[in-house]
Amino acid sequence: MTDIQVGDRVRLTAQFLRSTDQKKGPDGAKTWIVKAVRAVGAAEYVYVNEAADTSWYSESELKEDPLLKYRAINAANLYRVGTLTVRSVT
Repeated sequence: MTDIQVGDRVRLTAQFLRSTDQKKGPDGAKTWIVKAVRAVGAAEYVYVNEAADTSWYSESELKEDPLLKYRAINAANLYRVGTLTVRSVT
């Protein structure tokens, strides 16, 4: 279970950015505010204050689940801003 909570400021971990070759891309510099945290199977997803591509969803799906309009990121690939973690420095 993640220690990330609603309202936290988060960034992608250095390890994730390196493994996806995004060290110089725009996502490496972004900081988001957490809107929600949701368990999906064995993974936990963090919904952040960045708009998602909603073209995949119908109006009824968006009404049923308002979180679909936000970007979802696996919690394992994020760290809270202001906290030093092994994942953020390795």
